[in-house]
Amino acid sequence: MSITEKQNQDIIGRDQINNIEAILSIPVTPTNEIEHVVKNNADTIFTWDYSLTRPP
Repeated sequence: MSITEKQNQDIIGRDQINNIEAILSIPVTPTNEIEHVVKNNADTIFTWDYSLTRPP
């Protein structure tokens, strides 16, 4: 078995991993959403209510 290291471009879609403009241009998910779809080669729905893990 061999391990192949992937390039930043393959993983995050850009070469510059610390490009602050590219990082800040990623859309933010509204914090009041109950669920949303996240793309990871297969659609996944996260339904965890994170408010339950925060102090009131």
